[in-house]
Amino acid sequence: MTFGGKRSVMADNLKISGITDLLTDVIVVTSNQFNVIEANKAAQAVMGKGKTIIGAPCFSLFHDRDEPCQDCPLESAIASGGVESIHYFDKRYGEFFEERIQPVLQDDKSLSAVIITNRNVTDVRENEQRSSNMKKLAAIGKLSSGAAHDFNNVIAGVLGRVHLMRKTAQSLELINHLDSIESAVHTGSETVRRMLEYAKGENSRSMEPVDFHNLMDNVLFITQHKWASIPEEKGIIIKLVTEFEPDLFLQGNKSELINAFTNLIINAVDAMPDGGVLKLVAKRIKNRILVTVKDTGTGMTADIVDRIFDPFFSTKGSNGTGLGLSEVYGTIRRHGANIEVESTVGRGTQFLLNFEALDDFRKRQIQTRIDTLSATYKILALDDEEYLLETLKDILDEEGHKVLVSQLPLKHSNRFVRATIMRSS
Repeated sequence: MTFGGKRSVMADNLKISGITDLLTDVIVVTSNQFNVIEANKAAQAVMGKGKTIIGAPCFSLFHDRDEPCQDCPLESAIASGGVESIHYFDKRYGEFFEERIQPVLQDDKSLSAVIITNRNVTDVRENEQRSSNMKKLAAIGKLSSGAAHDFNNVIAGVLGRVHLMRKTAQSLELINHLDSIESAVHTGSETVRRMLEYAKGENSRSMEPVDFHNLMDNVLFITQHKWASIPEEKGIIIKLVTEFEPDLFLQGNKSELINAFTNLIINAVDAMPDGGVLKLVAKRIKNRILVTVKDTGTGMTADIVDRIFDPFFSTKGSNGTGLGLSEVYGTIRRHGANIEVESTVGRGTQFLLNFEALDDFRKRQIQTRIDTLSATYKILALDDEEYLLETLKDILDEEGHKVLVSQLPLKHSNRFVRATIMRSS
């Protein structure tokens, strides 16, 4: 490089050997007998661990073998005249590596030396796997959402007919059968509803009144494999204790809150590898809802507690992304709430959350329901499912409403019963 006709001082100082010593990749040059004749500082530090690796065979250093590797890509590299690479898992380090082979050929095409570059690609593979998993989860979410809507249509039809049959049923035995059917269908409906809530993910950040009990029902359903099924299979007991006061409501985004509490519970379970007690408490004090998520696990030191909400900080090594609790913190703060951590090594950890409560929401909910039931409406209902429209019309007729139904072609439907409602004069 020249500037104003003068050679750059930096160009004089930067030699190839000096540049390679600045790199963190392992770089070695071997003879045609595969013995190391040159190595950068990273190679000396990683492979030699303080001792020189000059003269050592590359197959011993890189692959812990006593003879040249049968699967070495050197022949392919010689044939192509370019660089060949392999990916492998090294049991000595418990990580993945990429190895690149570059032959150095003489004029007669005979092998003079080999340049080997080696780098740790564990993080790259984990990021690729994580990205692939996220795409799969997104696809599963879309499939689950579509399937859940279809199941909801079937469930709505069955529940509607059960409702109508109960009004005309005379036999106690028949009523008991209808009760059993309704109970089973409600169980299926609840499962479908939870699937929908989970599939929504973070698509919407709209705030609405949230029933805390219903919220935690969803969270415990989603996480039960972590604190019940999987531990029991391993002979580990995690005791779940819940203490929730009645009628707790807060303003929030249900999907975000589900993800936040799911993260807290999974972290609590992970902190109890030998079992323990997971305790969830929620109570109202004046105009605040106080929530505690407590475990009897390994606990954390003060310096870890100070960093627990930092992005990318994780105590789980390669098994953790370090994003879970930072996302929890962001969610809680977006809801105008506070979150604190108390932990003692060997005794466990508890997260303390503090939300603003909604006043008299249950009373307003009941009054709205009463006003709705006492009114009479003219209703136009549209859907692509004929049986749903018939069921809806029969139920609304029984309630004294005037109903007109119209079946839509499938291509114009969004799989929901849609209705235009006008108050009757």
